[in-house]
Amino acid sequence: MEESVVQAVEAMYASNSAADHRTAADKFLRSFQSGDAAFATCYSLLSRPTIPSMRLSVHYVHAFCAQTISHMTLTTSERDSLPALFQIHGERDIVRLLGTALVRNMDSTQGLDWLLLGAWDDSVRLSLLTLAAKDGIAYREAPKVIVWLGQTNVANTDSLRCLAEWTATLDDDTRNPDLLVPNPVANAALQVLRQGMDDATEVFDAAVDVVVEIIRAFPSAERDIAVIQWLLPQLMGLKPLFAEAAAYENTDCCMGLTRVFTEMAETYLNLILSDSPMNQTAVVDLLLDCMAYPEAESTWLDKAGSLVTTSVVVAEITMPFWFSFCDALIGTRDPTAKARLLGTFAPCLTRLSLICMQNMCFREGFRELPMDKKQDFKNFRADLGDILRDCCHLLGAELVLQHCVQGLQTIFQGQDTPENQWEAIEAHLYSFRSIARKVELQIQARSNFDETPLHNIFAFLPQFPDHPAIKYTSCLIISRYAEWLGTSATSYLPSMLQFVDGTIQQCLKRKDYQEWQVPTAVSAGLRSLCIDCWKHVGRDLIDYYVRLEASDALVVEDQVILLEVRGLDVLSAHGPQGICKGVSIGDRQLMVPAMQTLVGPIAQRMTDTLAREHPSANGVLKDLLRLMCIYDHITVSMVDGVHPLVALTEQLFPLFQQVRAPAQRGLKIPQTLRVYGHNAEVVERCCRCFKRMLRVPQMKVVVPALAELLVARYEVHPQSSYLYCASMLLKNFANDADCAPIFEQLLVALSRKTFALLQASMVEHPDVVEEFFYLMERYLRCLPLQTVALLPSVLQCAVAGLAMQHNDANKGVLSCLQILLQQMAHVHSDPAFQPYFTTVDDWLQAQGLHLVHALLRGIMGHLSGSRVDADHGSCAGVLLCLAQLHGSRFQEWLSAVLGGMDTGPKLRPEDKSQFRDALLAAVDENVFRRTIRHFAKLCKQCNVYV
Repeated sequence: MEESVVQAVEAMYASNSAADHRTAADKFLRSFQSGDAAFATCYSLLSRPTIPSMRLSVHYVHAFCAQTISHMTLTTSERDSLPALFQIHGERDIVRLLGTALVRNMDSTQGLDWLLLGAWDDSVRLSLLTLAAKDGIAYREAPKVIVWLGQTNVANTDSLRCLAEWTATLDDDTRNPDLLVPNPVANAALQVLRQGMDDATEVFDAAVDVVVEIIRAFPSAERDIAVIQWLLPQLMGLKPLFAEAAAYENTDCCMGLTRVFTEMAETYLNLILSDSPMNQTAVVDLLLDCMAYPEAESTWLDKAGSLVTTSVVVAEITMPFWFSFCDALIGTRDPTAKARLLGTFAPCLTRLSLICMQNMCFREGFRELPMDKKQDFKNFRADLGDILRDCCHLLGAELVLQHCVQGLQTIFQGQDTPENQWEAIEAHLYSFRSIARKVELQIQARSNFDETPLHNIFAFLPQFPDHPAIKYTSCLIISRYAEWLGTSATSYLPSMLQFVDGTIQQCLKRKDYQEWQVPTAVSAGLRSLCIDCWKHVGRDLIDYYVRLEASDALVVEDQVILLEVRGLDVLSAHGPQGICKGVSIGDRQLMVPAMQTLVGPIAQRMTDTLAREHPSANGVLKDLLRLMCIYDHITVSMVDGVHPLVALTEQLFPLFQQVRAPAQRGLKIPQTLRVYGHNAEVVERCCRCFKRMLRVPQMKVVVPALAELLVARYEVHPQSSYLYCASMLLKNFANDADCAPIFEQLLVALSRKTFALLQASMVEHPDVVEEFFYLMERYLRCLPLQTVALLPSVLQCAVAGLAMQHNDANKGVLSCLQILLQQMAHVHSDPAFQPYFTTVDDWLQAQGLHLVHALLRGIMGHLSGSRVDADHGSCAGVLLCLAQLHGSRFQEWLSAVLGGMDTGPKLRPEDKSQFRDALLAAVDENVFRRTIRHFAKLCKQCNVYV
């Protein structure tokens, strides 16, 4: 093995190695590092100062071996053997890696004197001390390490980082001002900050970390007053430095200082809000200066050596403080104290709202950013919107609205054209949208609320530049303020509809509108207009939607957004909404004609498509999505006459069936599934339509036909969607005695086909495994006695399913097993369960050992960690059921499996014995599950592979 490792390392690092040799060597070395022989081989190689067969420097092999050992979980004897290697190796990187192994595997009660007082290189010692702090090893030694660092009186990057990490480990028992106030290294960190303009390097960042950790470690204004009196004046003295760094665009310095100021302000917020005069507004103004720092660019090299430029938003660092600050002001209950605070901080809050609007502007090149960076900025804007809402709460929505309008007026009155300032226009519109909820609440609460700013903005709306970002936000504003438009500003509705229609026309012509997702925003605007302005524009909107659908001006997903509420959100107990609201007032029977208006074009298109010689699935998929949405939003529970859902199904069912003859009711072969039965996506959407059809009891009439349909199509194309649909049938009608024979036949037919399919190849059909066992779980819950004849086959299939490594399939199997075993308890209260109990018990007596073996394999690492112990669908849950059913037999199975299972050299026999004894001695379910979790963790640490 040693020679193989040497050859592989040479292949990795030799300049003349071929690419395929280097790839093979990398694969071999990665496998070796997780193998049982890794430590012994590496230790042996490290013990050899020279390796004659090595053509490269022996240091390559030694470095690889030391790195391998540094990441391993070592036994006590392995750990105790490492010091001998330090007598051979003096290379700093080798010593650091071997020391890392010692630190990571040391006993927490061992103490750190061996590291503080040993003959280590200073940089290695600091590196290992830092690692010990990060890993929480011997954290009680923190005072000793901090004092030792002060005695060294060295303020470099390594010592500052070490001090920061150990300061972070201080707790109530160990934190003491005397550790840091007189500490030379802590004071040196403050001195580094004062030199930030001259030293914006790693030392500066490390000093920032030290000060931040000191603030976090000493947060109490009462207990930690000595630290506060020492620290705060020095930090406030850095304000001129921040202003100078901002003037010189020293972003790194500004970011570091902002971290310090934010941590200081957030930690000592109670002091800022106290009634003692301490010039508290100076702290808040300092954070506002940080918040207003313009976005900058940071340039750095990535791992490939390429130059990368990213945006740095200093304002983001301050966000936690503003949330805490505003929450504290809003949460102040004493009226006098609240009035005092608002009087003190009103100018700060006003400036904060203006800065938020400024920071909401899109940056140049936003569309070219990676997806994660785009999402980060969107999240940042959402946070700014939250702060703006808090400002509305504290200052009043009228004031913030005025800022929005004044900002827009300034843009239109300025010398530059509005087209060149689209970012600022969009930012003010986004602000207007963000505060909508606060505006609505204050309009409702105050009869004298000044709505002039609202009128001004909606008057401005059609005049804004034709930029997709502005159109996107404008449509969302229409959506958000639709209720106000429908009650207080109906005169704007015609112009808003013209605006929406013009935007849709632009969507058809311009690609950038699609990139900015303007069609989705348009759909949201139309949807809200239909809900809140129905009596003014509802009937016109139905016709408009039909035209949109026919022209494909909106993609189907956006049409669905429109349908979600327009297309009959619902006649609920709280009153009609959407189109139902318009057509059903006074006569609910008008709902069906309205539905037919929407469904008619869909049915016609599907009929035409299915009649073609080579029909395309794309159009059918779109129409199925529309039908799913329509079915979702008919939820009328009480009707006279034909239920709208039944009426809709009667119109649509010809698309899914061909009736052979009137006398042969029930045998229906779906045309769509016959044509597209091989297309998994079409099958899934058809089955989801069926699921939505079954939501009301009146749909019982389709149960026989649908059950026969599922069996027929599953026999030809066994897809998991049919099993899911069968589960939905059972869910909705299991309690209906008339359907019981149908469900029994359905179970037998689907199981027969599934067993044959999985016997041929289970690994190739994980989705079928998952849905079949969820279907069985539904039967076990609803109609358990119908499953008796199939239980042995189900159990055997379950054991085979646990051999798969597929999380979703494994969860379905384990969920089913857990319910299957729990149902055995019913034998004590219901004699009808005796055949069920006997069947399962006989199988367990013959095959229980194999089941326990499969479950323990899952715990030891064969299955994903989430399947070890979860509330529903876990190895722990099934083992618990077995232990509760057959305690003595479970003990025999457990002992036999653990004793006969090869788990590698690191998991000792006594570890397995301790696990068995602890599991059998568990006094309740929590202890039982905790024992399994700990054993699974131990197996992972020991690299057990079963």
